[in-house]
Amino acid sequence: MIDEIGRPNVGLLVDSFHWFTAGHTVEELVRVPKERVVHVHINDAPDRPRDEQIDMERLLPGEGVHRPGGITRRATPRLATRTTWASRPSAPS
Repeated sequence: MIDEIGRPNVGLLVDSFHWFTAGHTVEELVRVPKERVVHVHINDAPDRPRDEQIDMERLLPGEGVHRPGGITRRATPRLATRTTWASRPSAPS
């Protein structure tokens, strides 16, 4: 969808809670070009079925059943580098 929009200032927010509740895999995330990921939310999920999760009842990473560490271990080295931050218009100094 980002490619279809065709704008250089449009990117992907990866939300581990939504990723989990939608049933996506880390392998799918790894296929996303790192340049497209502009923000990441890391949350865990309570011990209940995916279709019963409530957005406002997220947990801190490691406190639930989701185990978002798979996303952080596979994606973080690709996302949070000095090069990617430096390429952002609002790069920290």
